[in-house]
Formats: sequence, C-alpha cells, structure tokens
Amino acid sequence: SLGFFKQVLSLAMIVSIAWLLIKITFVLEDLILSQYRVDVSDNLEARRVHTQIQFFKRAAVIVIGILTLAIILTTFDKLSRLWGLRCEIREKLIEFVQKNCPGSLPRLRTEIVKKEGNDDKKTGS
Repeated sequence: SLGFFKQVLSLAMIVSIAWLLIKITFVLEDLILSQYRVDVSDNLEARRVHTQIQFFKRAAVIVIGILTLAIILTTFDKLSRLWGLRCEIREKLIEFVQKNCPGSLPRLRTEIVKKEGNDDKKTGS
C-alpha cells in the first residue's frame, strides 16, 4: 500500500541523513588531525589532540545513532500496533506448533495458590 511505501521512504531518508552526519564527523576528524603530526619528536600536544578528537568522534557517532533510533521510533503511527502484531505472530506460531507438533507443548499448567497459613502449594490443572 501507499502508506507502507511512504514509511519505508521516510525510514530510508532518516538513515541516509544519519549516515551523512556520521561521514561528516569522520571528515572533520581527518581535517583536524591532519594539522597535528605525531611522527615528530615533540608530539605530546598532537597525541593529546588525537585522543580528544577520537573521543569526540565516537561520542558524536553514538549520539547520532541514538537520535536516529528515536526519530525512527517516532515515525510509527502507533507502537501499540507493533505490540498487537507481536502478539498475533506469537498466537499463530503456537497454533502452528499445536497443529503440526502436538506433543511438543506442555499440557499441564502450574499455578501457585496461597493459603491462609502462607504455605505455597503448587496445583496442576
């Protein structure tokens, strides 16, 4: 349907923008690090800058990833529809297993019943 196609396109757009932002952070890292040489004898400041830039790049990638996931989740109409789909799939799977492999599911259900004396007793039904 057209709604599904729009959803897929919007997800592709979100992921593409996130990918572009991550690539920009890699380019910025290369630009900044190209100004600091670590192959010279006095490279203390260059190593410090390299470590800081790598940390900020990793942090930026993590933040971009989390924001991308959050934005993707907000594009779904109702997350409850996903829960309903999960439940429906589970029920269909159980129905399939009961029909095709009748001996594979447990037949006895156990409940814990509390009595007045705080004695737990397991009963089968």
